[in-house]
Amino acid sequence: MPELDLDAVFIAQQNMPPQKADHSGENFRAALLPGSTVYFSIKNAHRAEDISGYRGIFEWNKGEEYVTRSRVEYCEVFDSDGKTSLGYRYVLAMGLTETSDDVIRTLRGSVRFADRASRLTPEISFTISVGNGADLGRADSIYCDSPSVKIEFGTLSDSVVINFHDFCSFEVETAGQQDIDAGCSTLPLTGIAERYRAADLRFIWWHKRPIFDHVGKMRIYPANNERYLYELKGGELFDISDCYDSEQDAFVISTRRLEGYVLSDRALSPEALIVPEPNPPTGAAA
Repeated sequence: MPELDLDAVFIAQQNMPPQKADHSGENFRAALLPGSTVYFSIKNAHRAEDISGYRGIFEWNKGEEYVTRSRVEYCEVFDSDGKTSLGYRYVLAMGLTETSDDVIRTLRGSVRFADRASRLTPEISFTISVGNGADLGRADSIYCDSPSVKIEFGTLSDSVVINFHDFCSFEVETAGQQDIDAGCSTLPLTGIAERYRAADLRFIWWHKRPIFDHVGKMRIYPANNERYLYELKGGELFDISDCYDSEQDAFVISTRRLEGYVLSDRALSPEALIVPEPNPPTGAAA
């Protein structure tokens, strides 16, 4: 029977991945920034069928109006260092409202996971203070996997690693850096994909083309068949495959601007033209 794991609560705030909170037992206390999400881990749940008909059941003493959503999600969670993956699992996510003032808001209640309100299952009581002055420390790792991700560098360490999806990371100093939108995408770029239909291509590109104040190290980890790397500059492809570092098993690029990269299983000719989509068979008799 699925139920909450009393010793596994995760927190995601300031665009960081869900990180394990310092917590054990039935009582959870935390000071969080507005817009954070609390994840209560669900044990004995390995497939969607295991949690069919189950839901989070909350009992509120204070602050229910500061919760934007509560729903079951399947996501990757990390240890307290923000870097060590603990794998994917089912969690009950509780999102907190965004605010811009300095008022401290308190959420107090309890939550359990069951298929009906009357069923008694393990319960976590929580007291959460939400405010822009929450003492969170200074993170040195952040995760970006959506088209728009605002990074506020004033909350980060002197040096930070920005992880883009699961195969690309950028290590850069943060001193003096203004906030940027580092949203990215792995969707194919049509103009390039249509020129190289025979190639196995993988894309990573940035919507806002962010430029950093400091030169950082971009590391892109290829799959087994991806021996070529191309950088996008002004929409054009430039072969930078010679930046591969065998010791790190990664392409390593020194840069301060992010536009896009294309991984390929073969060399891409700059003279290649767009190849139209083949016409489907009509089924007409010969």
